[in-house]
Amino acid sequence: MNDSSTKDTLEVEVTDFGPIARARIDLRPLTVFVGPSNTGKSYLAVLIYALHRHFNRKQRDFMFWHPENWNSSQTAKTLAEWRKNTFADKKMPAGGSVINIPNAMRDAMRCILDRRGKDICEKLRLCFGMDNANALIRKGSRKDAFIGFRRHESGNSDIFKQELAIGKQLFEVNTTIPEGLRIRFDKNYFLSYTDPRIELDEGEMWYEYFIHCVEPRLFGSLDSRAFYLPADRTGIMHAHSTVVSAIVGNAPMAGLRPGNSLPMLSGVLATFLQELIDLGHGKNGRRRVGLSERQHNLDKKIEASVLDGSVRIDRSGIVGYPNFLYRPKGWKDDLPLMHASSMVSELAPVVLYLRHVIQPGDVLIIEEPEAHLHPALQVEFTRQLAALVHAGIRVVVTTHSEWVLETVANLVQASRLSKERRKGIEGAEPALRPDQVGAWLFKSGARPKGAVVQELELDTETGLFQTDFDDVSLELYNDGIKISNRIQDSEPE
Repeated sequence: MNDSSTKDTLEVEVTDFGPIARARIDLRPLTVFVGPSNTGKSYLAVLIYALHRHFNRKQRDFMFWHPENWNSSQTAKTLAEWRKNTFADKKMPAGGSVINIPNAMRDAMRCILDRRGKDICEKLRLCFGMDNANALIRKGSRKDAFIGFRRHESGNSDIFKQELAIGKQLFEVNTTIPEGLRIRFDKNYFLSYTDPRIELDEGEMWYEYFIHCVEPRLFGSLDSRAFYLPADRTGIMHAHSTVVSAIVGNAPMAGLRPGNSLPMLSGVLATFLQELIDLGHGKNGRRRVGLSERQHNLDKKIEASVLDGSVRIDRSGIVGYPNFLYRPKGWKDDLPLMHASSMVSELAPVVLYLRHVIQPGDVLIIEEPEAHLHPALQVEFTRQLAALVHAGIRVVVTTHSEWVLETVANLVQASRLSKERRKGIEGAEPALRPDQVGAWLFKSGARPKGAVVQELELDTETGLFQTDFDDVSLELYNDGIKISNRIQDSEPE
């Protein structure tokens, strides 16, 4: 079992951000956002996505640490001397070693991160599809929008913290890297990039050294790849045929229509569409290798337990554009996805991402996983999300579903039982420890006007997260009693 680590914690805090007045959360292997519409669940989910896209080496579109970004050649000389003095005539233990990072490197890192912090503002603007980042300031607020995030490991102080203030005119960034920063070095990295016998020029030395040794330890889980599956996946999946028609229809006139261009997409939707186009193509065309059989079967389990059939990608068309197909269990022929149920279209991207893209250590964000699912299937799909966590995938969901939240609660309660005592309890196998799950309630507030986010505690007596779902049920029950009483009063005796 490859459980997502809970030792590396990422905390996110915002005030006056979008519809959110204030929120403070820490991401767990399974993080659940629940609450009424228009309270900022998607805003916070997109922020988490943008932060990972900014810091992950494979997904960002720039290099943090290119040699020209260092503030002086003296820094490079200092680091070269430190490398020589630290590692000369020393052997790295088999499990690695914890080494103090020199202040020269720490100061240079902080300066670069402050400068690069402004790129987060641009990443947020693109992800939200806004003309200006200051549109993210809460309506009616006279203050700047504040975004703060920090990561630390259990038993240690903060390793990395950054605070951003988005104002009407200004954007401020403040990065904190503690003095005496200690980072564990892997033996392989040590041998390849710190052996003082390897002659490297001053620029190449610190660049290669930092990329391969320091950066992943500094950013931690922020260095994970993130994938966002937005709401209304059915409509998006069905829209692919329209996109193809537009591309093919305009291809013969390419370059002949001055000023003619297709509408541009922005935000997480554009990335999602592009990722769908690339699924099963090129390097993603084969099932990933190097994963355990348990991880390989994640997609198949969802097909068997929820979809009752299989989904696949066909690229036999002239332009090689993906055609998404669904084959119900027992059928010999495929159905175009747009002819299948909306439930299939909603979950097909999840299956295909697991088959072609997602790897252990990645972050998968799913809006409204309950959409178009019968309550029984909502329960089963939530259990499959817990299985993803056990495979090392971090999951964030936004939901309105009581069934999703109750299933998560049952999985946490089941962790209090031994594996032997869980036998015979349906759906208890992917039990999750309390420290692996975080549930957060978004509630509308009057003062200040905006959503306030609070962590939901699991009531050990009822085995449930305490939300406002019961209030809705009680109100419906009382309405039903009133209606029944009036019907009886109006009937002739």
